[in-house]
Amino acid sequence: MVTPASGLTGFVENDWVSNTVLIGEDVRLQIVRPCPRCVMTTLPQGDLPQDYGILRAAAQHNQANVGVYATVAQGGMIRRGDAVRKLP
Repeated sequence: MVTPASGLTGFVENDWVSNTVLIGEDVRLQIVRPCPRCVMTTLPQGDLPQDYGILRAAAQHNQANVGVYATVAQGGMIRRGDAVRKLP
């Protein structure tokens, strides 16, 4: 999970598409496109029941997209708490 910078809300990853994101000191990801979600998100998982509201909310608030697809431009170590920044 990525915690947005102070004051940012919503699907902040939408602004990353077609840009490079730096995670920590070294890792660079080229963000390719939004990640469309399907009915699989509504299926029960472990002790969580089936929930159609998950896909409905994604569709209502973000064209059924949640997250992004990326390619690794530069690998490295990622640690909990590392900053995630969009590069200019």
